[in-house]
Amino acid sequence: MKIKAFLATAAAAVMLAGCSSDVSDYPKVTVDSSSSENSSFVEKTELSYGTGLQEISITAKQDPDPNRKITRRKTPVRQIRGVDVNGNTLSNDFYFYRNLLSSTYKQAYDQIYAALHNGVQTINMSVSVKSADIANIVYSVYYDHPELFWVDSSLYYYMNGSGIVTSLTVYFNGTANNLKQSQQNFEKAIAPLIKLASSLSEDVEKVKLVHDYLTNTIQYVSGSQYNQSAYSAIVNGQTVCAGYAHAFQYCMQKLGIPAAYIVGYAGEAHAWNLLQLGGEYYCMDVTWDDPLGNPPTTYYYDYFNITDAQISKDHTRDSLSAQLPAAAGTRYSFNSYFGGNQYGSDFSGLDYSATMPSDYNSTPSSSSTPAPSSSSSTPAPSSSSSTPISTYSEPDYSIPDYTVPSYSEPDYSFPDYSYPDYSYPDYSYPDDDYSYIDDWTDEDWDNYWNEFDNWLDDNGYDDINYDNYDDWENYYFGDDCNYDDDWYYDDDWCYDGYCW
Repeated sequence: MKIKAFLATAAAAVMLAGCSSDVSDYPKVTVDSSSSENSSFVEKTELSYGTGLQEISITAKQDPDPNRKITRRKTPVRQIRGVDVNGNTLSNDFYFYRNLLSSTYKQAYDQIYAALHNGVQTINMSVSVKSADIANIVYSVYYDHPELFWVDSSLYYYMNGSGIVTSLTVYFNGTANNLKQSQQNFEKAIAPLIKLASSLSEDVEKVKLVHDYLTNTIQYVSGSQYNQSAYSAIVNGQTVCAGYAHAFQYCMQKLGIPAAYIVGYAGEAHAWNLLQLGGEYYCMDVTWDDPLGNPPTTYYYDYFNITDAQISKDHTRDSLSAQLPAAAGTRYSFNSYFGGNQYGSDFSGLDYSATMPSDYNSTPSSSSTPAPSSSSSTPAPSSSSSTPISTYSEPDYSIPDYTVPSYSEPDYSFPDYSYPDYSYPDYSYPDDDYSYIDDWTDEDWDNYWNEFDNWLDDNGYDDINYDNYDDWENYYFGDDCNYDDDWYYDDDWCYDGYCW
């Protein structure tokens, strides 16, 4: 990868392995892109690109108790949000995938994230989630939260006889063996970059500084340890595309710039980023701006703040990431903002004594990875990169002999009863128009609709979204009816030969 030209090969290897080498004298190089002597343009054709995304493995299991019910909470789980380097709470704009979920599934997302945030591996669900939908909820948590570097790429869940997820268990990687120390290592490694970037006046300059730092200090190594996490990139200095993309996303969040983790295909499974600058969206692939065989002191910006139209030549989003905003911004492309001939960043201002406010408000009390607590859970297939979960033996679920006790109906006679006299009270309607609703807060409305959505689930309307007319039509007339799906809005509606 790109390193200081005067460093020996051995010293460079040490730096890329995560040691705190001094990069204070990284050069800021300006190159005329029209010059035939520019080595980056001459040698680019000999380089290759990295991918290496490991798709999340999810295993479904039948709950030993097929009648197990979801234990609902009296109040919804509250969303936990991160903070930027200035202590400001991140807005919902930073949680791209959560915003795609229904209100009920957002509660499931919040419950799963709260558990993983606190180092809990096994989660007994308090929200009704269909087994067919759990994958998208889990993906959304993984993709929105790069700070969960201890969460590995495999999990399993239990479902009852109705196909409702009752619990799920997530594997952690080895950084969870001493989670507090791993978090300290992570924050210590990234704090100098965040402090320097936050001192810049323009967001696009912060983006470029992070881009240049990551391509200068990370080595693409297939099979590197914890390489699906930001930890592998920031602390170890060796990773694959997932590590690059999570590290970039984490830095953007700390700098108050909304950025999403994008999953898709680029010759094979691949990860890159989407970010928002000045109300516009841009694609960013730090991995492919740091190609294999990259000569020292050269910088590439082919995948820096480009559009979907440009990146689609060799990148394709998967179905979930395709639901995120399209990237069509041009104001902050490299050529538009930097003129296309400014290469590299000045890292002389890196402050290695810098510290950063912690994101981790609560962590496991034990330094070791907690084992699953669910009595109905069994270990998922072992993974060489995962912290093993304690061995578990299924209990004997044989049904004991049972004799129905004898029962006789007690004698019962109705007591005499006379209705009391009753007169209706005078009643006058209030002279207002329910203006108290104007005083409701967003949280009041959220609670109102969450309670209504939960009421639908509790009263046999599990497949109905309260604001979806097609769901109501299917409920009243059946899934195989011949009505136009949009009958509710049609001027003419016909049924059994009659039209009106």
